[in-house]
Amino acid sequence: MKMKRQISLSVFFVILGFLFILMASEPSNLNLIENPSFERDDDLDGRPDCWFLIENYPNDYYLDSQEAVFGDLSLKMETYCLPNQYTGAGGARAFIGVKPNTTYTISHYVKTESPDNVVFHPTAFEYDAEGNFITWQTTYLPLSPGWQRKDFTFITSPYTVEIYLTVILTTYYSETVEGWKEGEFYTSWIDGVQLEEGTTASPFHITYISCPRVMPATIDIDPNTLALHSQGEWITCYIELPEGFDVGNIDVSTILLDDTIYAEPEPTIISDHDIDGIPDLMVKFDRQAVINYLISNGAKYGDEVELTVTEALYNGTLFEGSDTIRLINED
Repeated sequence: MKMKRQISLSVFFVILGFLFILMASEPSNLNLIENPSFERDDDLDGRPDCWFLIENYPNDYYLDSQEAVFGDLSLKMETYCLPNQYTGAGGARAFIGVKPNTTYTISHYVKTESPDNVVFHPTAFEYDAEGNFITWQTTYLPLSPGWQRKDFTFITSPYTVEIYLTVILTTYYSETVEGWKEGEFYTSWIDGVQLEEGTTASPFHITYISCPRVMPATIDIDPNTLALHSQGEWITCYIELPEGFDVGNIDVSTILLDDTIYAEPEPTIISDHDIDGIPDLMVKFDRQAVINYLISNGAKYGDEVELTVTEALYNGTLFEGSDTIRLINED
């Protein structure tokens, strides 16, 4: 009897040890996506928290309680397309911290009313530790009727620490598809988005970790030297965004210098001020307001001052960048 009990205890501890090994080998955060099934809308704005929606007018989005694979909601989108142009892209984006030189698999549940005219287009824009764009990973996946799970595997670059994951459904015009109507909306849904390490998609997990939500912008403030007794009217600021973002989508009313001074609503110009092949947005700040702000914070002649400019796109994506100017005792 005593021997049987010892054998039973030995088997128990062997099984227990095996379970601990399995638990230790499983990633602590299997799904790296925050709010992966679009259930959270804490600010009650009708859009999922932690996601930035692609504002491709006149597309529209809804949290749909009638169609869902997980939880109570899915992200419903109505996309519009002009003839012979890929102008019907709609979808959602999220920032996610990742590891360099690592294999990841993105998976999503997708449904569309028009599988002959809609393709799924998952994309990962990669950035280094300083916020510089490195490369992007993407593919196009055909769809069939009904809910289906689509996945895409890629390997991050040696310097990648963050991706801007984009899940896109692209509606396109085709004269060969019966029933296609120009100038109408076509409806699709996304649910159960998952990003995980490895080469295959595992069962969907609700678990998530937090992800950063501020992207880097390149800021150039002119003049580079500023006299504190200057009577000039403006300070000019040029804003460049990383690849994959359009400065034309910046909401000028959100542009703020040092969380204190708003940019003037006009004039604004989109050009290539520094001739580097990347469009920039020019805005103006009231020079006297900037000088008064600097003086009130103890700035004096000879100081080098770093100024930070923040802005947001119309879809809520946030950007931030800084530039340094020198204060002088001259006009």
